[in-house]
Order: sequence, then structure tokens, then C-alpha cells
Amino acid sequence: MLNSDWPIKKTAEDVLNRAVFVENLAEAMLSYTVPEGFAIGIYGKWGSGKTSVINMLLEQIEAVSSVSKQKPVVLKFNPWLCSDPKQLISQFFKQLSSAIKVKQPRLNTVCKFMNDYGDAFDVATAIPIAGNILTAVGKILGRKARTYLESRDNDLQKIKNEIIVTLLKEKVKIIVTIDDVDRLANEEIISVFQLVKSLADFPYTIYLLSFDREVVIKALSEVQKGDGAEYLEKIIQVPFELPTPNINDIYQVFFSKLDSIVTISEERWNKEYWSEMFHLGIKPYMNSIRDVIRFVNTFALKYYFLKLETDLIDL
Repeated sequence: MLNSDWPIKKTAEDVLNRAVFVENLAEAMLSYTVPEGFAIGIYGKWGSGKTSVINMLLEQIEAVSSVSKQKPVVLKFNPWLCSDPKQLISQFFKQLSSAIKVKQPRLNTVCKFMNDYGDAFDVATAIPIAGNILTAVGKILGRKARTYLESRDNDLQKIKNEIIVTLLKEKVKIIVTIDDVDRLANEEIISVFQLVKSLADFPYTIYLLSFDREVVIKALSEVQKGDGAEYLEKIIQVPFELPTPNINDIYQVFFSKLDSIVTISEERWNKEYWSEMFHLGIKPYMNSIRDVIRFVNTFALKYYFLKLETDLIDL
């Protein structure tokens, strides 16, 4: 039986005992009532389970908030679906507008402002890297685009102020997750942080970003021509290194998956030989669930073809 390398979606599937961490983080996010928004960073290497943690967190938030009178607006934003930094920003506001409309249909005004905000970036040909808030959308392509701008009230700061005033009045909590930031191009990484820091720093808004810290710092340093770590510290107010999984839990997952593939009688199983093989030949390479899945999938295919011709432990 082959195993999918997809992240888990539910806490019930958690085999690395991260449920307590997720529950505490969800409770902290939901109980936060200060108007000022903030950004949380989940740091971890590739394959460490960052996406699984986010999935469990969103499940927990839904479960806890389902019993409350006011559910937060949750947006799981995927920047991978955008072709360039400009589209990334405009699509964010349009998706956030849709998410608000679903959870808080009475806030039609905010949704309109969000769409106007996104439209303003749609007609821009360049997005500045630095600065607090874009007061112009840059050089516009062609007379038609210029006429479009002049015919509408596209003062970005004014639109943003309208959004802020309404959100402060309604006290609507917004939770945005942005996963795999480290897999974006350098310019897109900058755009994500510009979005969080300046363009969409709305009240009652919590951002949860996951990435490999070292990869992002390198990207920020290259584009900003400065200290990427210092820049990152200005964006992320609450950093979390993803809890390292207990290595024995990983081994247990490995043994469990092997048991689901292999059927062998006790007398044919050389325990001493297997112990030596595991500790000296396999164990050093089992450092994450992804390592386990890759190994087990490879083994399962070869076992299917060679189980009658090769000693199991040799295989």
C-alpha cells in the first residue's frame, strides 16, 4: 500500500503529538481582542510538517468558534496561484472580500472597499518594494488605463482608511494563513511581507505565515540589499520554531507502516539481524515523517516484485 505525501488535514491524524501546541495557539488567537493586528511566524524546514500544523489549527479554530456568537473570518491564502507580485496583492484583497462576504454578509461596504483596493493594484504595472502605503499605483499602461484611474476614486490610502474605520466599528476578527512563503520567488516573498506590514495591516487581523526562516532571510537580504533577519523581525511579532517531533514517534510510524505491508512468520524473522540493520542502516535516515513515507513507498513497490525471491531484511 502506497502512502500519500500530502499533509494531514485533521488533528485525529496527528502522530507527532502536536495537538496540544495547536490547541494552545488556536485559543490564544481566538482570545486576542486588542484592535492592533499582528503576524505570527511558524518556522520549520522543508518536510517538517508546517502545512499539517496549519490544517490542524484551522480545524481547531472552526471547532472552538462554532460555539461562539461571532466566528472569525478565515482566509487560507495561497500565493502560489498568482503569476506575479502585482497579481498576488490584488488577488489577496479580492479573496479576502469574498471570505468576509461569506462569514459576515452584512459587511457589504467593507467588501466593496476591498474590491476597490484590489482593483487599484490590478491596473498598476509596478509595486514598490519599500514604503508604508502606496499612494499611487505607478505608471499606467496606455490612455485607457489612465482614464480608468481618473474616473474612479482610487486613492489607496483613502480606501484603506475606510476599511480600517469599518473594521474597528464592527470588531470583526480576521485570520489569514499564508503557507510555503519560502517557495515563492524573491520578489513575491517581499510582496507577501509588504502586504502584511503595510497594505493590509488592518485592525483585528491576525496573520499566520509559515516558512523556512533561513530561506526567507536570504531572499529578503538579496532583494532589500540589507539585513534580512532584521527586516523579518519587523514583520513577525510572534515567532514559533515548529516543535521538533519526538524521534521515537517517527520510528513508531515507520514500524507501523512496515507492518501494514509485510506479513512474515515469527520463525522467519531474524530479530538480531533486523535490529542491526535498522540501527546501523536505516535509523540515521529517518528524521521526519516525509523520510518515512519516501522510504516505505519505495520499499512497498520493490517488496511487491521481490518478496518471493529475496530475504525481507536484505530487501
